[in-house]
Amino acid sequence: FDPIVYYQGWKDDYKAVVEKMFSFDEIRTKTAWISLGTLRYTPGLKQTAEQRFADNNLFYCGDFFQDVDGKLRYPRELWIEMYNAMIEWIRSFDTSCWVYLCMEFLDLWQKTTLRKSDYSYR
Repeated sequence: FDPIVYYQGWKDDYKAVVEKMFSFDEIRTKTAWISLGTLRYTPGLKQTAEQRFADNNLFYCGDFFQDVDGKLRYPRELWIEMYNAMIEWIRSFDTSCWVYLCMEFLDLWQKTTLRKSDYSYR
């Protein structure tokens, strides 16, 4: 799930996707890991997307800030909320599935409900 995009109703929609995904035996029994990441982008990507998709409001749902890597991201509190919701939904179906955060800093991993064993390799 990368990127997870914030918008009004995101929780209901993403929860439904997780439920649907795990409703299939093949997926539920053979999924070894799931990567999570929230929307992040370079300033140039926003300009390109606005030119190509004028009616797209993807970059206007939520407040974005420029992080140390130069990418624009949602506020950390929102990342944590989004990650924790996804982790909870996934874990409700499969407690053994390794869930990890794609391209996130260790301190953020530690602020989520991920198990220490999920990030101790870092």
